[in-house]
Amino acid sequence: MPNKKTTTLNDPLLVVGLPGIANVGKIVVDFMGESKKAERIAQFHSHAMPHAVFVNEHHLIEMPRIELWLIRSTRDILLLVGDTQPIDERSCHEFCEAALSHCQSLGCSEVISIGGIALRKIPRRPKLFVTGTGKKHVEAFAQGTPCDNKLYGIVGPIIGITGLIIAHAGAKRMRNACILAETYGHPMYLGIPGAREILKVLDKKYKLKLDLSSLDEEIKQMESDMRRASALQAQMPQKKETSYIG
Repeated sequence: MPNKKTTTLNDPLLVVGLPGIANVGKIVVDFMGESKKAERIAQFHSHAMPHAVFVNEHHLIEMPRIELWLIRSTRDILLLVGDTQPIDERSCHEFCEAALSHCQSLGCSEVISIGGIALRKIPRRPKLFVTGTGKKHVEAFAQGTPCDNKLYGIVGPIIGITGLIIAHAGAKRMRNACILAETYGHPMYLGIPGAREILKVLDKKYKLKLDLSSLDEEIKQMESDMRRASALQAQMPQKKETSYIG
């Protein structure tokens, strides 16, 4: 339920990062939230959540959650974070409508979603792409960043909340952008390198003053683990095209 004390916000920006390919989006928004000491202002409940629960660090059961966090700043930032996405097409559409309507009630008029582009190999330096529903806004967003806005024929269908919430935002006349980072498409891989590149873009564009040093340490540790797991690449399905599945 919404927290009534936080309804007056300063031109809030919504950043969406739910679980998906290599959890790139989730890594980005979780890191932002933890770094900037975000507060939870809403929690979304639905019977369309997966029929599973988590065992937490206290050895107790928790339901999967999707929450809205708030970072107080010169321009306030809303973070849509969670453990999961709705499990079917209809509930994904309904969730996007509900989440965007709530954010609009808080004064939000701009949405950014974060995701990953699955590759067959670990990219040495992940490339970034940006898309959205409005050509002028996408071009303006890409300006001064490493984000490539020419991705037709490179990226396949964007499945799940990452792409769908952008389409719904466009229908609501909200400015929007979807940032995608190349990452390894193995289900056990964490897309920290791609997440770091996206965090750099957001940090510069929105003056977040993030300290990425702890994320860098995590990357160094992960690189050795990935070398041991590189043999798994041979077992991955061979595809000619690059695609994104959220």
